[in-house]
Amino acid sequence: MQQLNLRLTLLLCLFTAMISLHAQSDFILLNQQFNPHKTSINPAFLPKEEFYLGLPVISNTYASFSNNSFAYRDLIKKKTGSDSIYFDFQGFVGGLKKQNHIAANFQTDLVSLGWREGRWYINANITEKVNLHAQFNKDLMDVALNGNGPKIGQTAELGDLYISASHYREYGVGLSRDFLSCKLRLGATLKYLYGMENVDVNRSNITLTTDAVTFDLTGTSDILINTSGLNAFSPDSLRQMAYLFKRPNRGFAADLGAEYKINDRFDVFASVLDLGSLGWKYDTKNYYNKVPDFTFSGVQLEEFLSSNTDTITDGIQQYLDSLTNIFSIKEKSEAYRTALSTRFYLGGHYILQNRNFIQFAMMGSTYKGKLFPAVSLGFTKRFGDVLEFSLNGAYQNNTFANLGAGFTLNLGLTQFSIISDNLLGLAQQYTARGTNLRAGITLVTGYDSKRPNFCDKDGDGIENSKDDCPEVAGLATLNGCPDSDQDGIADYLDECPLEAGELDLKGCPDKDRDGIADKLDKCPDEAGKAENNGCPDKDEDGVIDKDDVCPNLAGFAYLGGCPDRDLDSIPDREDDCPDVKGPRSFSGCPDSDGDGLIDKEDECIDEAGPLKLKGCPDSDADGFVDYLDACPTVPGTDKGCPEQPRVLDTDKDGVTDAMDKCPDVAGSVINNGCPELAKEEQAIINTAFESLEFESNKAIIKESSFESLERLSELMKVKSNWHLLVSGHTDNVGKAQNNLVLSKNRANALKTYLISKGIEAERIHTEWFGQTKPIANNGTEAGRQKNRRVEMTILQNQNKK
Repeated sequence: MQQLNLRLTLLLCLFTAMISLHAQSDFILLNQQFNPHKTSINPAFLPKEEFYLGLPVISNTYASFSNNSFAYRDLIKKKTGSDSIYFDFQGFVGGLKKQNHIAANFQTDLVSLGWREGRWYINANITEKVNLHAQFNKDLMDVALNGNGPKIGQTAELGDLYISASHYREYGVGLSRDFLSCKLRLGATLKYLYGMENVDVNRSNITLTTDAVTFDLTGTSDILINTSGLNAFSPDSLRQMAYLFKRPNRGFAADLGAEYKINDRFDVFASVLDLGSLGWKYDTKNYYNKVPDFTFSGVQLEEFLSSNTDTITDGIQQYLDSLTNIFSIKEKSEAYRTALSTRFYLGGHYILQNRNFIQFAMMGSTYKGKLFPAVSLGFTKRFGDVLEFSLNGAYQNNTFANLGAGFTLNLGLTQFSIISDNLLGLAQQYTARGTNLRAGITLVTGYDSKRPNFCDKDGDGIENSKDDCPEVAGLATLNGCPDSDQDGIADYLDECPLEAGELDLKGCPDKDRDGIADKLDKCPDEAGKAENNGCPDKDEDGVIDKDDVCPNLAGFAYLGGCPDRDLDSIPDREDDCPDVKGPRSFSGCPDSDGDGLIDKEDECIDEAGPLKLKGCPDSDADGFVDYLDACPTVPGTDKGCPEQPRVLDTDKDGVTDAMDKCPDVAGSVINNGCPELAKEEQAIINTAFESLEFESNKAIIKESSFESLERLSELMKVKSNWHLLVSGHTDNVGKAQNNLVLSKNRANALKTYLISKGIEAERIHTEWFGQTKPIANNGTEAGRQKNRRVEMTILQNQNKK
């Protein structure tokens, strides 16, 4: 029984000493994205580092304390006007809540490490932990400090005293990765627990009633206190293998976590920690009693606590011995199991510009079925990949006086971190209800805030399953593909990715807007056709303008795009006779009679003649070309004839009878010896002559000539004594014989027409000369036009000679 008293005495001392420890909520660590130890409070967290290694003890050590109802200043106060202090038990008890909770924790990583394995992140840890949770009600502390005096005639509820203090080691292995196209991130840590010491006040239902007359105490008691490993503990045991590894206290637990990305700025998270329990088998002691009724005279602790502080321990021992005797506490050695104090977190992040973010979170811890919640709002600022600084405000332990701050600093391979959720608790322990402190130095490698994201490999914010270009950052509007030239066409579909272009040209530019991409367009600055590779061909001869010597005239490719109307293989621009075939030696002009004079300069193209006579023959060599030689076979000087005796001019009009169309009637030389007509009559004949046209190379009169010929026929009907001489002529194009026949046929065609209009056939006389009597140069189109004619001459009162 002395051992139980000693244990309970130590427990009360520990209970009182815990007020000076530090606190736990981990809101600041929850804010950190650089610190890999965040996996200890959210297993779904994916550290930024490719690998991290925590050094023993110094990498992640953390201590905490919290209570929900009091601070130092509620119990220890200064006397007015002096530096001495005193215990204000009355004020302390008066400020307590009906139910009061104290929690304390100390832990340090002996080993911690993590690494990335493909899409998975694996982490492991060996952590030494000491935890304390205690719950007591106000009546228990009131009776303990003030005795039963204030409770005379009343029943004090001294139950609901629960204490759980454990020392154990945790071996953990965790996995985390992304799912559902990286919107959902899940993680879990499985933990093997090795227990070393435990005290568990599992049940303490006590009532105490003070009789108003006798002041006797009566009550009930139902207590169960379990311990493990306390009897075998000594400082030397800390170095023994049996203590460190061979105690049969075993347990398992799990941490679960999840994060869900709602959009690019907002995500939510949740985690549940320490779902499990630990079985205690080594050196167990179970202290219990169940006393339906007991009587106790009571002890006034205030009398010896306030008079002599050296007797505090003896007073407590006396008090415990009395309780032990009355309560008849029994002892046994049976294994038992304790549940871990489960914690959960729930919250979210809202990302601001420059990747800074706001965090809101709620934390809850449970003990003996009761929930102890806390809420927080925090802000985190990043400075590149080097520094991450967080601030946090929280409501916990029934107070808003919780201002936290912390940082994680990356310097090469070394990462430093210091974190506290309540700076006031560190600086002003006298007034704080709790605080915590986490610090460590960790080795990190492969740190990169822009590390590959297996759900978004190119980091463009578009998940791989929806990204048509998952390896290259791109635009959401193009399903994650880049558009280097910003023409709205993804590079992988863009045949000209560095030049803005048109969709229907697969992203290639078309400066001349001809529908042919510049890279395929041989004339990118001028609109052209596809069959010409984008080059223009204004004359549509199949030779592009830039290669076409004659771009405005359709021609032949073998002539550089120039025309050749006479198809003599000499381009018109070099052909002096573009409408008639000729050899290149004569610049494309023909020499039909082979006399060395081209036809357009040869007045007799079908008969060879000397150059001096313009290519016409002079058979009798008298200097008169045959077609002008009245006697072509006999040399002479009188129009090519030998001089004759003087001829007669019967009508004395100056035109010899031989040349006079009207030898018996005086006329004019201009009218071939015939009398000149009246002006009106001559106009009708001139109009008929000028308007007379035939179908091309035919002896068919065009309808456009009928009107003027009609007036001529009417005039001849009136002038019944008139005879009409029709003379047919042609130019020198074609064979002379053909031209002679054509001139004959056209003269007869006119005669036939006039006969059809009622003119007697004997009044119409015809003659034809072919190409033999030109009146203009056949070398020009204008000259040839004049030579193609049918002349009409009026003969009055004469028969044609």
